[in-house]
Amino acid sequence: MPLKTDNTVRVVIYEGSGAQPLEAGRRFNAVSALLEKGFGVTRVTEGARVAPADRSAMFVLGDFGGSPPVHDGNDIRSQDIGTMDAASIASGLTPFEMKCKRRSMGNGSRGFQ
Repeated sequence: MPLKTDNTVRVVIYEGSGAQPLEAGRRFNAVSALLEKGFGVTRVTEGARVAPADRSAMFVLGDFGGSPPVHDGNDIRSQDIGTMDAASIASGLTPFEMKCKRRSMGNGSRGFQ
């Protein structure tokens, strides 16, 4: 399945400070499911460097022990995926992606409503 080119959500698998690293097989399954849905995925680990954020809204996924971080502004959302399987992780992003698209189309701004 080809990657979509119209996604307005950047997905980050966060395994840095404040989150537990995902088990390798679980990470593979989650990333595979997200890629199959057409999402671009970035993995962040402790002390790692990644490409700067673009104009896309960002959805941060991690095992935050039940308490995902809260972010200022409309451009970033976090979800604790500590107990979720790969299919649930990927399907859970669709409502957020649609909110981003509606907002982007409605007023020229980006981010979540």
